Amino acid sequence: MSRTIPEIRSRLHELAIEHELPELAQLAEETKRQYHGRRAPPRARPVDKATAARVQRFARLHPNMPQREIGRRFGIDGGRVSEILFGKRGEPGI
Repeated sequence: MSRTIPEIRSRLHELAIEHELPELAQLAEETKRQYHGRRAPPRARPVDKATAARVQRFARLHPNMPQREIGRRFGIDGGRVSEILFGKRGEPGI
């Protein structure tokens, strides 16, 4: 039987109470995830609605151009171009 970490933590707490072992309860608490905040600062500059509209217009006029190349022309990442074209950034998708 495979147990999840929360299940194991709960059982350790039960054992700590049953056997009067506060150290075991403390160890159980150490199994919780610790949030350390954002790991790296965002690198991409925000894309405003005007830029998003220009990217969409350009992509419609050049349907065979790779998103990476469109991104280079506008100074943004190809993944950001995808987000713009499919409605994740700026105006809804094309």
